[in-house]
Amino acid sequence: MMHGLISIGRFAEITRLSAKALRLYDEIGLLRPAFVDPDTGYRYYSITQLPMARRIRLLRTIDMPLEAIHAVVHSPTPRATEEHLRAHQERIAARIARDQQALLLLQLLMDHQADDLAFTVQAKDLPARCVAGIRYRATPEEESDLIPALIAYLEDYAGELGVRSPDEPPMRISHSFSQQVVDSEIAVPVCRCCADTERVTCRALEGGPVASVMHVGPYADLWAVYWAILVWVQERGDEPGGPPREVYWLRPRDGETIMARTEVQWPVHAAQ
Repeated sequence: MMHGLISIGRFAEITRLSAKALRLYDEIGLLRPAFVDPDTGYRYYSITQLPMARRIRLLRTIDMPLEAIHAVVHSPTPRATEEHLRAHQERIAARIARDQQALLLLQLLMDHQADDLAFTVQAKDLPARCVAGIRYRATPEEESDLIPALIAYLEDYAGELGVRSPDEPPMRISHSFSQQVVDSEIAVPVCRCCADTERVTCRALEGGPVASVMHVGPYADLWAVYWAILVWVQERGDEPGGPPREVYWLRPRDGETIMARTEVQWPVHAAQ
């Protein structure tokens, strides 16, 4: 120690920050040494810098980026410091939420690995059923906001009438699709068809053979399911027989679609 200064090696031992990290903090202006020997280039630190080093190390233990740490330790006011800390708190909360979603997805894949990992197209024969639905035309971007609102509306509608079929999930029926506009219908199964309203139409949804794939994950990835079904149908010598349906077996909240579990059902018939 010279004149109350500590060598970088000793400062590193005391603060448990590596000498390499201290050199980096010097370069980015996070923690400058108190003195740099002009002849040797050796860095020396003051005992008064220990509290600053401790704060930096503490913030690094919670994975705060160096830029954010710089903003915290050099904040001009306590309020500014709190704002930076709160911003990192929000980053951690978002990361925890993503990790929790990933854990749930892993469990879901473990429980249904035969279907979800194999991505297998299956032939099913569906019964006819009554549905209450709302048909609309919108852009693909507008549709993503419409779907949850329409499902909630139809659930309330069918529930108030006492006709909602239990254990049958809502669905989206895709009548036509382009990059500019979609013609779709959101529907919920009902135990009996009731009178139409200005907005809701009750009708019989045809049963019959469908090609089915269960998909886990974001709705944006459903395009792969449709292609898989088309290939499967062509290999069997069949043809698509009607509008495909997306059955929402598990609908995530707050836009976190990683946990969505969606079955695509595409009616098929034998080629003429």
